[in-house]
Amino acid sequence: MTAAPASVLRGRYPELFRFIEAGECGLGYSPKVREFWLRVRDGDVVQQISFCPFTGQALPDPLRTRFFDELEALGLDGGLADVERAPSEFQSEAWWIGRNL
Repeated sequence: MTAAPASVLRGRYPELFRFIEAGECGLGYSPKVREFWLRVRDGDVVQQISFCPFTGQALPDPLRTRFFDELEALGLDGGLADVERAPSEFQSEAWWIGRNL
């Protein structure tokens, strides 16, 4: 069993997080950018999903573009290479929670 990242969204999507933790369906969640995904091949190939596959409930909009826009505004414009150098709030959901996104 794989632990899913801690998330404020767990209460809204308990079934989805239960399956993410079970690690049996290839489902995942990236809290920094608020993306849910389905692994479609071995390795790093994933497909973003917009609806919970178990309940049909719409998932929140992903924030990947906004995440990198925020980093760029801080002078971190190296894309993925700068993510680890970003302030601590950008290492979790904290940045988008604090902005009420």
